[in-house]
Amino acid sequence: MLFALSFLAALFSTGLSLPLPCKAPRENSEKFVVAHHMVGNTFPFTYDTWMADIKLAHANGIDAFALNVGTDSWQKDRVKDAFDAARDSGTGFKMFMSFDMAVNPCAGPSDAAALREYITTYASHPAQFRYNGKVFASTFAGESCKFGAETTEQGWKEQFTDQLTGENATLFVPSFFMDPTRFKSFSAMDGAFNWNGAWPTQLSASKLSQTISFLNSNPGNTSTAPIPVPSTLTPIAGVVSALTSMSLDIRDEPERLVPNVESKLAAALAGAINLDSDSSITANLGTSGDAGAGNVYMACVSPWFFTHYGPDSFNKNWIYRSDDWLYNTRWDQLIQSRDKIDVVQIVSWNDYGESHYIGPIEGAQPNSNAWVDGFDHQAWLQMTSYYATAFKTGQYPTIEKDQIFLTARPHPAKVDASNDPIGKPTDFELTEDALWAVVFATAPAKITLSADPAKPEEFDVPAGVSKLRIPLVPGQGIAATLVRGEVTLIEMKPDFYFDPNPVTYNYNAATFTGTAQ
Repeated sequence: MLFALSFLAALFSTGLSLPLPCKAPRENSEKFVVAHHMVGNTFPFTYDTWMADIKLAHANGIDAFALNVGTDSWQKDRVKDAFDAARDSGTGFKMFMSFDMAVNPCAGPSDAAALREYITTYASHPAQFRYNGKVFASTFAGESCKFGAETTEQGWKEQFTDQLTGENATLFVPSFFMDPTRFKSFSAMDGAFNWNGAWPTQLSASKLSQTISFLNSNPGNTSTAPIPVPSTLTPIAGVVSALTSMSLDIRDEPERLVPNVESKLAAALAGAINLDSDSSITANLGTSGDAGAGNVYMACVSPWFFTHYGPDSFNKNWIYRSDDWLYNTRWDQLIQSRDKIDVVQIVSWNDYGESHYIGPIEGAQPNSNAWVDGFDHQAWLQMTSYYATAFKTGQYPTIEKDQIFLTARPHPAKVDASNDPIGKPTDFELTEDALWAVVFATAPAKITLSADPAKPEEFDVPAGVSKLRIPLVPGQGIAATLVRGEVTLIEMKPDFYFDPNPVTYNYNAATFTGTAQ
């Protein structure tokens, strides 16, 4: 238990600061930031709804929407409204198609023709997003689509890209879930979109014991940097709800305990948010000639992931660990590697079912109201302009107003809900019961965070961006203040309660913003 207590103390009472302003590597090519927009969730949208979304996205540094379309016939009307509103918005905002191949059929040539119709309809539209002079197009999945050809590679080339010429010529940057080495023979691809790169998807609670064994078998590794882990072993650490059993495992076998196991465990966790999958993809792009994929790379960033559908619905019930200030951390990594990235796509604007929306809660939810209603995510949207500007220009902008952004889940990860037939999501053990805070400070300040009125914690932060966290306390709310000198500039006490007795499971996040006036 001593291990668990000492690890928790180190884990929660920490602050990480990023000094600003600073310069990221510069690249001559123009960069873009786009957001994934689920057209399937827009049934009640009107032209005016699209206009409001476009202006809100543009105001926060987003250049275009990737329109995720499926098979519903009404979606064509929503796409038209989206393009027309973008044209009329006066913002220069753009649209492009992102075909959802998890639902669109792709067995024969006629299925490819349905996709091409979207391209030819909007290729000449003023709001069409073009890259290198071509119509930009993407997908979610599609790596198994043949459209009647012998292979996937032939199907996409013969039935899609080769048939789109002249003004309709398409720059095709799909998200194919396949071994990136296959890209070398995929000439229909002009680049790749790394959808799963947004989350540490390699983490799995089921591999916890393996990772502890690996840590304990390497007594010579005393570095606090992320430890190297064989590709056959998933690096997993920081499973707070399992810390007690972890400590007992180690205590019962003291001969296996090695120095700095706590720091190694924390380092493995922090290192799970990385650019490994990005590097794997970019290494296989840019094949010379017409033999393989082009070199356009679209990276992905996302703030969260939780979905909770039962077997009688979409049968999706899991989380990806979204702790460690995932949105901010991933953005910083992409900015530092911007010379290798052409476009960053935010997943998502409005995918409520997977809990990673940064736009307003509106439209028609896909039966996700139970874990979405009341859980606003626009604090993440308000951060976006800062990071988008840094990515596009190579330099972080000056912070012009003091802000505090708070993120917290509604109940302890380990608690049992009283009436939820779906059950806990897979990998619920991976998430920490923490209040995650991000501070944008115009000058040094004192921050107070509280998840227990009797035990507030204070942090001195410099000018710039600071990342702070403290443990959440069941049965309590949260609060935050920013004080400079003797003046309280921000005081937050949001409507939030860390419920020790939930009726149903909800691993979505609530976000809150406090801004100095």
